[in-house]
Amino acid sequence: MGASVTGDLNSLVQLAVAKPSAVKTADGGAILALSLHCCMVSEGFRLKDNPKVKQKAAYRPAGDWNSRYENEWVFEYTRPGYRNVFVLHCSLQTTSGKMFVHGSEQSDQRNISYMGLNLQKYIPDLAACTGASWAGVVQNQDAMTSQFRDHILQPLLSQAVAEEPSESVPSTIGEWLCRREVVIPAALGVTAAAAAVVVYLRAKRPTAQP
Repeated sequence: MGASVTGDLNSLVQLAVAKPSAVKTADGGAILALSLHCCMVSEGFRLKDNPKVKQKAAYRPAGDWNSRYENEWVFEYTRPGYRNVFVLHCSLQTTSGKMFVHGSEQSDQRNISYMGLNLQKYIPDLAACTGASWAGVVQNQDAMTSQFRDHILQPLLSQAVAEEPSESVPSTIGEWLCRREVVIPAALGVTAAAAAVVVYLRAKRPTAQP
């Protein structure tokens, strides 16, 4: 996550929720969780329930993102090139004011990364959370995004299971011959070439449904 994401975080959270007053929060925890969600999307993650939306709309979380749990926020993502679903889980300890952040990969319990953030350091002014502008709401953005990159994103992706490319039926005879590394000796002439064509056509033939 580079400086461009850090410097543009205010505009990213605005893509997710138009103004801070629309985020119902008594302590700023929901805004910190929303900011971390925006960092995930800016790094190529897409919300699991709506992965094909346009770039700007991709930041917008589900309608119940801030009401599903008390003092907890859970976002699920997919990411091109990776097989499993990724989960961002933010949990606020109201007594200590610390936000515990977990990043994990579903189907692989070994791949989990975590860190803690002091809520007061990043959301210091609750009055700003009730306004119409995101400017000044999230403070110390460089420190937050840097920690998130180092302790959540990089470890998570470094251990994630990559998606295996599926092998499709080639569209041309030449492609099929090259992919299968079929070599037709010149001495066999037309007979061998015709046999290769028959095999190719059989591969292209649709499988009968029962």
